[in-house]
Amino acid sequence: MTRKENMISKKIKMKALAIQEIIQSKIFFIRGKKVMLARDLAILYEVPTYRLNEQVKRNIKRFPEDFMFRLTSSEKEEVIAICDNLKTLKYSPVLPIALISFSEVFLRDSPSRAESPISTIKSN
Repeated sequence: MTRKENMISKKIKMKALAIQEIIQSKIFFIRGKKVMLARDLAILYEVPTYRLNEQVKRNIKRFPEDFMFRLTSSEKEEVIAICDNLKTLKYSPVLPIALISFSEVFLRDSPSRAESPISTIKSN
C-alpha cells in the first residue's frame, strides 16, 4: 500500500468511527431497550421526521409493536432533560416515536429490502 493509499484508508476509518459515535450518541435506554427516536433516525436517512411518522401510520403492519412505541410524557421529559439537542421536542405537542430494532434495519443488506420499514419511507 502506498503512502497516499494508507492516508486515504486512515481517513475512511476515522470517518467511519465518527459516524459510529454519532449513531451511538443517539441511542437511549428506555423501557429496558436500546432505542433511537424517530427524529434521529429520520436525520440518518435524510428524510423529514414528519415523513417517517406519516409512513409509520400508513404502514403500521411493517412497524410492529416489538419494533416501535410512542414515548409517554414522562419519558419525553426525561429524554429532553438528558439531551440538549432535543430541547425543541419540549414544545412539540406530539409524543415522539422510539424505534427499537433500528440497527437491524439500518445495517440490513438483504434482497428483501422492499419489506424494510425504512425502504417504505424512502420510496414514498
